[in-house]
Amino acid sequence: MNTTTRTRIDGITARGPLVLGMVTTMALVGGFLVWAATVPIDGAVLAAGEVDATPQRHLVQHTEGGIVAQLAVREGQSVAAGDLLLRLDGGVLDQEWALVSSQLVEVHARRHRLMAERAGAPRFSPPALAEPDPARQAALAAQGRLFDARLETLQRQVAQLAQRRLQIGAQLQGLATQQQALDREAALLERDLVAQRALQDRGLTPASRVAVLEREVARIDGSRAALSVRIAELRGQTAEIGLQIETLQAGRREDAEVQLSETAAQLLELTTRQGMLSARRVHLTLRAPVAGLVYGLAALAPGAVLRPAETAMEVVSQTNTPVLALHVRPQDIDHVHLGQAATIHVTTLSRALPELTAYVTAISAAPFTTDRTGERYYRVDAMLTPESLAQVPQNALLPGLSVQAFLATGARTPLGYLVAPILDQLNRALREP
Repeated sequence: MNTTTRTRIDGITARGPLVLGMVTTMALVGGFLVWAATVPIDGAVLAAGEVDATPQRHLVQHTEGGIVAQLAVREGQSVAAGDLLLRLDGGVLDQEWALVSSQLVEVHARRHRLMAERAGAPRFSPPALAEPDPARQAALAAQGRLFDARLETLQRQVAQLAQRRLQIGAQLQGLATQQQALDREAALLERDLVAQRALQDRGLTPASRVAVLEREVARIDGSRAALSVRIAELRGQTAEIGLQIETLQAGRREDAEVQLSETAAQLLELTTRQGMLSARRVHLTLRAPVAGLVYGLAALAPGAVLRPAETAMEVVSQTNTPVLALHVRPQDIDHVHLGQAATIHVTTLSRALPELTAYVTAISAAPFTTDRTGERYYRVDAMLTPESLAQVPQNALLPGLSVQAFLATGARTPLGYLVAPILDQLNRALREP
């Protein structure tokens, strides 16, 4: 074998591996390009979040606060809606309510007495009580005694005036008798005077005799005039006494009317106060607003002071479907839409849960900023599907648990993922002026 032939054989031998390598490389590149161009890969937006407690957490507070009398639950206890949670001491309110109630009873009884006085009733007859009530019975009895005493005083004053009127009437009768006697005496004197004047004209009697009779007639006329004046005075007194009696009776009715107006105002004020106190007494008992679990129980015990508007505890509802609050980066929000499917992983449970399926229910209109890191994000709410919710044990998804969500964005080929940024840049470049 000559040198030329050997060299040709060595060249062929050396090119074999190179050609094989090139063919293999081209096959791999071609296969990758075919795979990248034809095989779809599901895309997803990654978002961290937590189980939102807002729609499930119910704060238990008291507007006025007070001293704890009874604490009926413990941390983590399951309660039903309406169960007793805490009771505040109501000693002061009970005393105030009892005082207002007793004042109301007294005012109601006084109102019945005033109505009887205004009507001029001869006796106090309040309406019968539907049920025995010692306090109301005692108040009505006291007002009945006051009614009798006031009526007796009025009757005594009227009786005194009536007696005085009778006395004046008797005086008038006596004066009338005197007046009649004077009238008869005056008539006799007039006849004697006429006779004496006739005798005087005939010279049969002295003039002094006529003068005496004339003076006597004048005296009788003066007495008769004085009696008339006295009779008029006594009749005026009789009329005045009648007016006094009417004034006493009318004054009693008018006084009752004025006091009734004052009583109506007192009743309104006391009724309002009693209603407010009753509401405050009811609110001394704090009950579970919903069925759920007790969390965040403050350090309270009987005798402790609960400040106004202080949160005594929280009741986390277990009846509502949990809401997952997800944080999506602003650059990914365009790939999120309502109804979008999401795969959920619960990351803080000690026991493993299967992958859960959820769907997007709400997207915030503007981004939020975290206080700690200043990172901006959009809030996306998601809810578990009924099938996934059935896989979760009861009370497993507690508020605050961290979750990881994969929001499906649709299938794309690997080549599409590689080319998309270039196409986006080219599209923006072509749109720039």
